[in-house]
Amino acid sequence: MARAWAKAYVATWVLAVILVSPRARAEAFDPYSEDWEGYADFVSLAHLKMGDAFIVESSLNFNEIRADDALIIVYPTVRLDDDNIGMFMSAGGRVVLLDDFGTGESLLRRFGIKRVSTPLRPEEDLRDNPELPIGDPVGSHPLAVGIGRVVTNHASGLEETSLTRFLEIPSLDGPPVVVGLVAAVSRGGFAVVGDASSVMNSMLRYPGNKRLAENLIAWSSRTRDGKRSGRLLFVHGDFHESGAFGDSSPLARATREAQAAASLWGPGTLGAREAHVLAAVAGLLLVIWIGSRAGRTYRIVRPRLTRPVPPALQGGSAGRAAALAGKTNRGRALVEIGKAIEDDVALTLGLDPTPGPDDAVGRLETAGLLDRGSLEALRRLLSRTAQIDTLTSAGRVEAVGRVRDAEILAAAKVMENVLDKLHADERKGRAA
Repeated sequence: MARAWAKAYVATWVLAVILVSPRARAEAFDPYSEDWEGYADFVSLAHLKMGDAFIVESSLNFNEIRADDALIIVYPTVRLDDDNIGMFMSAGGRVVLLDDFGTGESLLRRFGIKRVSTPLRPEEDLRDNPELPIGDPVGSHPLAVGIGRVVTNHASGLEETSLTRFLEIPSLDGPPVVVGLVAAVSRGGFAVVGDASSVMNSMLRYPGNKRLAENLIAWSSRTRDGKRSGRLLFVHGDFHESGAFGDSSPLARATREAQAAASLWGPGTLGAREAHVLAAVAGLLLVIWIGSRAGRTYRIVRPRLTRPVPPALQGGSAGRAAALAGKTNRGRALVEIGKAIEDDVALTLGLDPTPGPDDAVGRLETAGLLDRGSLEALRRLLSRTAQIDTLTSAGRVEAVGRVRDAEILAAAKVMENVLDKLHADERKGRAA
C-alpha cells in the first residue's frame, strides 16, 4: 500500500512539472526555429531554390557585399544603415524588407513610405479574426504572379502612391490598404511586405503565402536583366552592421544617392554625365547649407541632471503606476515580472544592491538552487525584460515589438516556477 502511494505521489509531481514548467522556445522569426513563428521552412525553401548561394547571416559587413548580391531583412530591431543599403541598391543590389513594427521605418521613409493601420473590417479574414485579414495580389509584377490569396497576421499597411503595389487588403469601409510595394532603384530594387509573419512556418501551409515566399526569393535572386545574381543574404532581428559599401568618397556617395532618387521619378537610369551634374548641384547645395549654418551660435542644451525625470522612469509605487498606465503597459508588465524575480533573488541570497540579469542567473547557478531548465528559462526572460526596459527608457518604444498575452503568461509561469524552487526549503521549515 505504501509503495502504491509513493508511485502515485511521484506521478503527480511529474505531471505538475510537465504542466507548470515553461516550454523552451526560440525567438520569433528565428531562421533555425521549427516553432510555429520560426523561419526554418522559409530557409529550407530558399536553400532548395538557391543552394549554397543562400546564406543566413548574424551580421552584415558591407565591405564584403557585392553589387550582384541580394538581402532579405526580417523584422529588424537595430537601426538600419540606410546609407550603405541605399548605395548597395543603387549599384544593382536587391533588398527585401519583411517588417511590420520593427526598425525598418527609417528605410521606408527614404522611399516616402508611411506605415498605416490595416482595415478594421477587411472583406475577408481567417476564422472571423480581423487581425488575420486576407490579402489579394495586385497587378502583373513578378512578385504578384500566381499568389492567389495571402493570409496576413497583425500586418502593418503601407501608404505611398507612386510605387508599384503587388499585395493589398480589401476593406469593407473604404479603399484597400497596401501591404506589399516594390520600387526600382537605379540598377537595383527594393521590395517591402508590411508583415514579417506572412512567411513564417505556420503561414507557409497556405498556398498563397508559400507562393509569396517563392516569389520573394526568385525576385531578389535575379538582376533587372533576368540573370541569376550572386548570394542571397538573410538577416533578422538584432544583427550587426559594419563596413562601407563600395567607394565611400563624397562624390561617389552623392552620385549613387542622386541615381537612387532619380530612379523613383520614372523608368530608366541616369547616365554618368547626368549623375555627375546632379552630384555637383548636390555638392553646391551642401556648401551653401554649411555656410548658412557656420555663423550660427550653438544652442544651449540643458544639462541632463537638471532635466525633470518623467514619472514612468522614476522608482517607487508612483513610478511603477505611471509606467503600467502608459501605452507600453504590456511590455512594462513583462518588465515588472523580471524586476520582481531579481528582487526576490537579492533577498534570498542576501545581496545588496539587486543584481543584474546575468549576475542573478550566475549566482543562482553557483548556489545550485535551480536546475538547468529553470536557469535557461530565467535567463531568456531576464534578457527579454532588460531589453524592453532599456528601449523604453531610451524612448524607442517602437523597437520593443509586439508583446503578446501568451508571452506574459509564459513569463508568469517562469516566475512561479522559480519562486517555488527558491522558497521550497522555507515551506518545508514552516511545515515542520
